[in-house]
Amino acid sequence: DIITEEQEKGTLHISPILICTAGEYLDNISRERAEKAFHCSVYTNYSCTEGGIIANECRYKHLHVNEDNIILEAIDKDLNPVPPGTLSDGVLITNLSNKISPIIRYRMSDQIIVHDEPCPCGNKSKWIEINGRSGDILTFNRNGEPYKIGSLALFNCIYHLSSLRRFQIILHPNN
Repeated sequence: DIITEEQEKGTLHISPILICTAGEYLDNISRERAEKAFHCSVYTNYSCTEGGIIANECRYKHLHVNEDNIILEAIDKDLNPVPPGTLSDGVLITNLSNKISPIIRYRMSDQIIVHDEPCPCGNKSKWIEINGRSGDILTFNRNGEPYKIGSLALFNCIYHLSSLRRFQIILHPNN
């Protein structure tokens, strides 16, 4: 979580003009809490150690792929490309900037949707939505129908809609 209860109460007496996040998925609830607490914009990008900055956020909150420095491929579970508008099972990244120790088609379990339609901001590069990591997706069955939810989304629901601050989820097979 990018903001604590103390920060929300306003006891820190700081006035940032911008908050920048990276490294973890920034959900809308956390973004709104930070904007409200600090009265400033919150900006994020999509990055990792192996690929650097993969995508930058525009004013429409679309993450535009940094196509000059990275090749980002949305893939299914069999490593085949998925078409634009389809949720991927993972991604492959190739870092075009690292000439000393190249990283080529490095697989990450991040689930994304690639958009090829134009963005109102005018940036011509593809833009993506991030759904989370496939390894962090929990599947629940109800009447034989699977329901999938990201663990971070489940955490946010429990954390923000209850008084619980510490909890543990225990999965039991066949239940």
